[in-house]
Amino acid sequence: MEDPISPDAIGKRLRAVRMAIGTTQEQFAAGIGATQGGFGQYEAGMRRPSVIIASALCTVYGLTLDFIYRGDRRGLSPAMLKSLAELLPESVGAAESEE
Repeated sequence: MEDPISPDAIGKRLRAVRMAIGTTQEQFAAGIGATQGGFGQYEAGMRRPSVIIASALCTVYGLTLDFIYRGDRRGLSPAMLKSLAELLPESVGAAESEE
């Protein structure tokens, strides 16, 4: 099982969100004040987004820090959950729920 906090797992989640929204890397990155090149490194699993970038992702795209860094889908909107279900299987890049 893939480590949910690995840069690769985080990148898969960010790519799925971008695809769910239907934007290019350049458009998605511009929405949070980042460059396409920088955002591409997150998607490729080369780097983890900083807390500042992750906070911007939460504010602009309705994500949660738990989703970005751990894969925990609780707190995401029903529309985002539906879109992600088609693009990112529950078992991919998600932390085990602790309930």
